[in-house]
Amino acid sequence: PFREVGVIVRAPEIYLPALRSTLERFGIPACFYFDDELARHPVARFLSGAVDAMLGGWDHARTLAVLRLAPRIADFVLTHNGGRGRGSGAHPGPAKAASASH
Repeated sequence: PFREVGVIVRAPEIYLPALRSTLERFGIPACFYFDDELARHPVARFLSGAVDAMLGGWDHARTLAVLRLAPRIADFVLTHNGGRGRGSGAHPGPAKAASASH
């Protein structure tokens, strides 16, 4: 089903017009969600950098730079656990985790 399909584009300003017109032409329903903030999110930067490093033949300097961007579990816990760290025993749960990202 179409509701289970997602399309990710690197540069919406380039690909969005063609994507939108193609989907409309073939009668494929679509919702478009673009957020400039995602480009600054550490995980998105890491994954994008990893793909770039792979496409660049795993150049040593490029790959090392990406590895330095790797999100650390401790950073995630501190960000999503109200700064209480790992030992607090409190897990934010799905509802809090979703609201914390906004």
